[in-house]
Amino acid sequence: MQRSRLQALQLQQVRDGLEFVLLDDRVSFADLASMNPARSIGIAAFENTQLDQALIQHIKQLQTIIVGSAWSANCLKNYGLHSVQVQLQGIDPALFYPGAKTNLLGDRFVIFSNSCNYVKGQDILLAAFKAFHSRHADTLLLLAGEPVEGMADDGRSDAVIALEPIAYSVLGQVLREVDVAVFPSRCEVGINPTIAASLACGIPTILSNNTANQDLVRLNLGFSLSSQRSMQANAAYPGVEGWGESEVEELVEVLEYIYAHPQAARNKGAIAADFMRDRTWQKITTQLISVLNPVS
Repeated sequence: MQRSRLQALQLQQVRDGLEFVLLDDRVSFADLASMNPARSIGIAAFENTQLDQALIQHIKQLQTIIVGSAWSANCLKNYGLHSVQVQLQGIDPALFYPGAKTNLLGDRFVIFSNSCNYVKGQDILLAAFKAFHSRHADTLLLLAGEPVEGMADDGRSDAVIALEPIAYSVLGQVLREVDVAVFPSRCEVGINPTIAASLACGIPTILSNNTANQDLVRLNLGFSLSSQRSMQANAAYPGVEGWGESEVEELVEVLEYIYAHPQAARNKGAIAADFMRDRTWQKITTQLISVLNPVS
């Protein structure tokens, strides 16, 4: 789940007085001071794997903790937190489904990504795109998020369309206009909602084989970037256990395959769409209620 969605749940009373408490890299002791541990359920989304022991002791008092991936669950279990439930991302089938392109962008080979910062692998994405575009001038990159810097310097500014963050309600319409979606993240705490949407739309989807993305790779969904370099912690990112850095060269190779074999890529995308069609938010909510029942 995204932070915006979690904020709607934070400290919101639910059945029988239960409360959801958001636990992420910005959580403080003050945020937890008002909670009643006996009636509180944590929703954890930590990118940083180096957690403060005092914070861990507070979290241990919660009845249960819901996380968005097996990687997140294992991170918490390594700290002795065992009341952890994995709840993977769902999709809205009314918004995200396979469909034909309208050719709004002409006959260009369109790459989509929302990798808009270091953690999401924007530098890896742009390096691979520059190499790929030098071989295929018909390529267009749709990049949702922060403005792209440095593209105009090498004459490729017309090959990149920088979009504002896309509303969830229209994301499916955008995705159905693209040929491939790329997510070379260094870390995902849960299934990225845009990755889930891309798969549900049947778009050939490239994703790094690390952290939460491994839940999808294990199911053979998408095109995996299997080569992952270990990362070194630094002041900005003190806890990076399990994070991974994708190889630019491998990303270019996968793009080349999809470019050269569009039908095979679409066939693989269709398999992913069939799988995601069954992972509706209605079913996810039913599963979540079953997790909460023993607590209430």
